[in-house]
Amino acid sequence: SAASRRPTPGADNCPYPNTRKEPGNRRWDLLRVHGDADRFILDEIYIDENAFKAHQQTEHYHRWRAVVADMMAEPRRADKADVIYPR
Repeated sequence: SAASRRPTPGADNCPYPNTRKEPGNRRWDLLRVHGDADRFILDEIYIDENAFKAHQQTEHYHRWRAVVADMMAEPRRADKADVIYPR
């Protein structure tokens, strides 16, 4: 999934590394958009839909949603995709 957000000052430091510790998480990257230092993309890869749904039930996910709700310049958007390479 990907999320685009405009953070409050100091929010670009990820306070929730627990996602990477989840058994179904393959990757968790926070990217800064070129040309817009206030816009970030959160890119997450899970082994399957069930792993992603399990992630959405974790305490740290609910805490993250609460913390970033007021930071969003626009509604969060999730784009789902399939990993082509590497498998």
